[in-house]
Amino acid sequence: PPKGGAPPGDAPGHGGPLIFMENLTTLLDSIDAAVEPPPPPEGEPPSEPELRGDVIFIRAATAWLRAELGRRRGMLTAAVEALGEAMTWSQRLPPPATQRVAVPPAMRPNALIWLRMRISLVSDVMQQGQLDLAEEQLQIGMTEAQAVKDRRMLRELVLLRLKLLVKRGDTAAAADGLKMWLQDAAAAIGT
Repeated sequence: PPKGGAPPGDAPGHGGPLIFMENLTTLLDSIDAAVEPPPPPEGEPPSEPELRGDVIFIRAATAWLRAELGRRRGMLTAAVEALGEAMTWSQRLPPPATQRVAVPPAMRPNALIWLRMRISLVSDVMQQGQLDLAEEQLQIGMTEAQAVKDRRMLRELVLLRLKLLVKRGDTAAAADGLKMWLQDAAAAIGT
């Protein structure tokens, strides 16, 4: 791009990434509005409506997309809030046998998707400088990864833990941990 100017694809009337992001945000807002439960009758307190599994999935998926958009825009606070919302909606998804409308298995939040959300959350709060919260979420994530025996996600969490040690100034422990991490990764790929 010319000095001081926007890239040609972002210029008004040229489409490009900014227009795409605005259109995607509008689409996500429309999806949220479409699955929003109706307001309670006048004078009655709002109640927790029983939502179908597909609606809960849509809520979780749109929240996760909002988190990704926030992260790509550098809006980490918005990304963390959206990730929290995505994880909350994912926890509400009922088991397949109890759903009135089936959510395809490939679209159900599974352990891998859950751990990816946890890793994104740890990364985002660490980038914001919330190191204690990052440590807390790391411990939860490592317990979850061990529970489902997902070595790859556990390695990613351990790598984030090493980055956290560096941010806290404990470079010696991080260097020792990195050596062990590299040995474990090499053993996993058989080299």
